[in-house]
Amino acid sequence: MTISEFKDCLEKYYQTEVLGEQFFGGAMIKFSEPEHLYKIACLLQLETETKARLRPAILELSGSIVEDEESRQTGRELADSISTGNWHEFVSELRDVGEPLLQSQRETAASAPETYRDLAESMAIHGEAIQYFAESEVAGEGENSIDDVVAQLKFPLPPPR
Repeated sequence: MTISEFKDCLEKYYQTEVLGEQFFGGAMIKFSEPEHLYKIACLLQLETETKARLRPAILELSGSIVEDEESRQTGRELADSISTGNWHEFVSELRDVGEPLLQSQRETAASAPETYRDLAESMAIHGEAIQYFAESEVAGEGENSIDDVVAQLKFPLPPPR
């Protein structure tokens, strides 16, 4: 993968984080159970922190960190499509949307320029954590589903009491 191709990947990932922030932010108003709200807030926090982590490399590669309105709108629309209180629908949608993105992140990590390999690998780990969360929740195994997400946070959120 060339540096230019990698820059394009980072910009796409960045917009995906923008979309994710809107999706998780919009999803928060759909749920009232403290455990669900905590898990969504952790996912939101991961998107925010990851977006910030991508900025230096994007700018170093002369890319754009402008948050596209289209990405925001898509995230809002995706959140709006979730039925209020339907946790299974929420995690199923997340799982389905995440699978192709995770595959792309893994491919990018395998072929990223050496200078940016750690960053590319961190994006695959990011995607794997979200996918694991969604798949675990869909399977009804939510007890530790968010742990891999929380482990990536620089600013972890307090769990519900």
